[in-house]
Amino acid sequence: GIFFVLVSYVSGCSAQEKTFVYDGYVSYFSLKYQAPLRVTYRVEPKSGECKRYSFYAAEGTLAPEDYFGTGYERGHCAPAASFKHDCEKARQSFSMHNVFPQTPFTNRRSWYWTEEYERKLAEEEQCVVVQVELRDWKQDKGIWVPMTLHKRVSKRNEPDMLFEFTTKNM
Repeated sequence: GIFFVLVSYVSGCSAQEKTFVYDGYVSYFSLKYQAPLRVTYRVEPKSGECKRYSFYAAEGTLAPEDYFGTGYERGHCAPAASFKHDCEKARQSFSMHNVFPQTPFTNRRSWYWTEEYERKLAEEEQCVVVQVELRDWKQDKGIWVPMTLHKRVSKRNEPDMLFEFTTKNM
């Protein structure tokens, strides 16, 4: 079916950036790169079961099929698995405002591992806040690709960092 999502946004730091606020995350989005620069979200130790949704285009984004034939996968900044307790948040995580090009190795191994680990930390701490930053962009096969991925996990309402991870998207 067709989904309608009410997304509010405010201007970013330049005319090339916008902030999109969803129920489960905030995307600081680059209109130039057609991908998020930074995404912030909260992970709670709640369980549930939601179906796997389809990726969908949103204002200023590439279409999901624009990744086909590039060798890159559509990777989440805020992973759907972190929202299994709320199927609407899980569905919204498939907006292209939350997606960036990842190599298969990064998406299925190192980045996947960080997602699993942040959920483990959420169980220990009751809730964690995650900030993803995508850096060092280059154009490859018709799309902009971040070459450096950075994730910071901290306690809710506290600056104490629990985990920090930086990797190359190779």
